[in-house]
Amino acid sequence: MNGKRLEEYFREKFCEDGTYEIYCAWKGGSAHVFCAEVVGGKVRLFDPQNGKDDAGSYVRDMKAGCVGVIRIDNKLVNPKIAGLFIVK
Repeated sequence: MNGKRLEEYFREKFCEDGTYEIYCAWKGGSAHVFCAEVVGGKVRLFDPQNGKDDAGSYVRDMKAGCVGVIRIDNKLVNPKIAGLFIVK
């Protein structure tokens, strides 16, 4: 997957409004996970780990063949592990 194909891949994956998780390997080694929010067809890339509100610069440092996207706002939390996320 080259840079142009990576852009096409993101357009395909971000076809609906929602929140997405993006996994990527870096060109220099290691990897990272960050998020995308799609509202009205506009994509905002952000990194909740470091609080960066515009992670668009991450795309140029990605290893294009090692990227994955999954929509996460429409997933259910397994009740067996809900305690890891919910504090009463």
